[in-house]
Amino acid sequence: MSLDIYLTGERVMSRDHSKPRSLVGERYNLGYWRNHCSLHDYIVEKVTTNIDDRREICLDETAIQQILKAIREATIQPSTEGFVGAYDPISKERDDAIFTDALQWLTETDEHASRFVVNSMSW
Repeated sequence: MSLDIYLTGERVMSRDHSKPRSLVGERYNLGYWRNHCSLHDYIVEKVTTNIDDRREICLDETAIQQILKAIREATIQPSTEGFVGAYDPISKERDDAIFTDALQWLTETDEHASRFVVNSMSW
């Protein structure tokens, strides 16, 4: 079994009901991990209500800062126990860079849209 974790940035624009076709949103790939169980467990346990129901999880500025703190303090460690298949080499620096970039993207001023960072996982 493999665990894929995706971090996406979503921009949701105001709807223009006067136009039959108009752009309402955009999705950006911000990060990807394969078999990073400790990251998955941390987000489920610390950011959500500790229920792993595989729904998308919206990460606000506070949640991302909390994850960054855990990465920097080595609370989140790479792990592949119980998983079979390709392993994406995980490094503290890479995790830090992805979430730092996501935080910067989230907090950029955007007059035309609301921004969200979303974490999704698939088994």
